[in-house]
Amino acid sequence: MGTAGVDLRFVVTWTDVRHYSNSAKRYTFQAVLYEDGKIRFRYLDSSDADGTSATTGDAGATIGVQESTANYDQYSYDAAINEALDVVYYPKPILAITKSSCVIKDPVNNTTNPKRIPGSTIRYAVQVANTGIGAASNVLATDSLNANFENSTIKNMQIQSGLCNCTGVTGASNNGPSGSGNGTNPVILDFGSVAKGTPVSPTRECGYFEVDVK
Repeated sequence: MGTAGVDLRFVVTWTDVRHYSNSAKRYTFQAVLYEDGKIRFRYLDSSDADGTSATTGDAGATIGVQESTANYDQYSYDAAINEALDVVYYPKPILAITKSSCVIKDPVNNTTNPKRIPGSTIRYAVQVANTGIGAASNVLATDSLNANFENSTIKNMQIQSGLCNCTGVTGASNNGPSGSGNGTNPVILDFGSVAKGTPVSPTRECGYFEVDVK
């Protein structure tokens, strides 16, 4: 039900299901699976899911989600719940970060086959990849430079979508509002939001900055 790409969802309803050891106990509830990966548990107010063994003599509500014995989340175990409220699990991002660099010029060779020597300019590329079914928000990457670099030369913080390409960066800086500015160490790259992806097709964002070697 719903509209694909907007609010498509699959709803499974259990109606008046008896408790395994107490036929007087009945449960009516729903599991709602959303297109964006959310999972919602919804309980009828008149259901008996709010009981616990301490007060009713039989098991209460055990709620959670499980992928495997090593990957699961338990919201409640044999515990009272407020049936007027839904339990919602939101999809999580899975982020991986990698860092690479290239020499873009040096004082001897300029831009022709430059070497990492004193006075050379290094361009760093920090890639964030999201393979999870949830988008990541407020993504910041912090890089503290060591004493081999001249902090005052830090410049050209830039965020671009896609794979890192050290040679394809423009000179303009478009670091996010929470990112650092020129000459500031540590460098903070503000990626903002990184959209959901998959292990086969991750969403990649690349942050760049330049700095001179002392």
